[in-house]
Amino acid sequence: MKKRSLLVLLMFSILFLSSCSSFVIDDVLVVQGIGLDYTKDGKIRGTALFPLFRESTTEEPSTISVTTDNTYNILQKINEKSALRLVEGQTRILLFGKAYAKHNIEEIIHSFSRSPSLGRRVHVAVVDGKAETMLQAVTKKDVKESLYITDLIEQNIHTENLPYTNLHVFFSNYYGKGRDVFLPYLGGEKDEIKLKGLAIFDKERLVTTLNMKETFLFKLIRSGSKNGLYHTFIKAEGKKGAVVLRNLYAKQSMTYSKKNNSIKVDVHINGLLKEYPAWVNAKERKQVHDIEDQIKDELTKNGNRIVKDMQKLQVDPIGFEDFARSKTRHFDWKDFHNHYPEMDIKVNIDVKLTQTGIGE
Repeated sequence: MKKRSLLVLLMFSILFLSSCSSFVIDDVLVVQGIGLDYTKDGKIRGTALFPLFRESTTEEPSTISVTTDNTYNILQKINEKSALRLVEGQTRILLFGKAYAKHNIEEIIHSFSRSPSLGRRVHVAVVDGKAETMLQAVTKKDVKESLYITDLIEQNIHTENLPYTNLHVFFSNYYGKGRDVFLPYLGGEKDEIKLKGLAIFDKERLVTTLNMKETFLFKLIRSGSKNGLYHTFIKAEGKKGAVVLRNLYAKQSMTYSKKNNSIKVDVHINGLLKEYPAWVNAKERKQVHDIEDQIKDELTKNGNRIVKDMQKLQVDPIGFEDFARSKTRHFDWKDFHNHYPEMDIKVNIDVKLTQTGIGE
């Protein structure tokens, strides 16, 4: 009799817990994206992106936007406009509109850093325009997927030019010493969403951006990488043509001289020409060497230009200061920071084209 009673009680408990779980899931909206914009009258425009599931279980991304005086009550304000309660535990993307990023991101960063529900899978990015407009564009795409922007960023990290980044890396660069923040830079016209490059910050403010070619070089100089494409032009035998370099593997190394106040960055690329003119003879090693030298010269020139631009802005997203600190006992942060703009930093990028790749 006791066993039968326990069995009935167990079955009742399972049914009760199952109904509770269903109730919770069915009665909340799970926020998967948050956008922040700065309005002309100095207020904050917050947007939440969340999936709606119909009877067919087909996902339909939707948004709610509010205007408020600060970032701390955005979700509260959005909940006031929603029939279902919004929860942020599954947030995967945080977007800053360009005006907001230029103004000050400190408030939202402090808020997010205290949230225990946000994990390292969250991505942070800057929008060339309004974050609200980009989140609304997700709801209008043919592929109805509220994680579209997150997937776009991750695909470009793993297979293309974007350096590795997520919320954890962002916090490390923001709160740590010796590095400045860099974030994916997104854009697009009408309902298009695409990656434009990198957004570079000085502490809590956006100061400049890099295009995709510059982002390729940034990734190489910062840590080396696998994958990535670089479009350029070559000359040979009185002809000029476009080529596309595919980075198969790149190894980066740095050396620091405190005595000479200098840093040298060496990058060695093993790559292939994904696209090249028909008049290029891939079997002629002399011509291949000439192409390698031309690409090397351009990459080295543009790599040094990017570094000089960062020095002029007194920002260090590559992490030269952190590297120098790792090589120096009793490192003087203030002294390095004061001398950083005129420091002698040289970048050298060597290119080796594999015969198989260029031949095929």
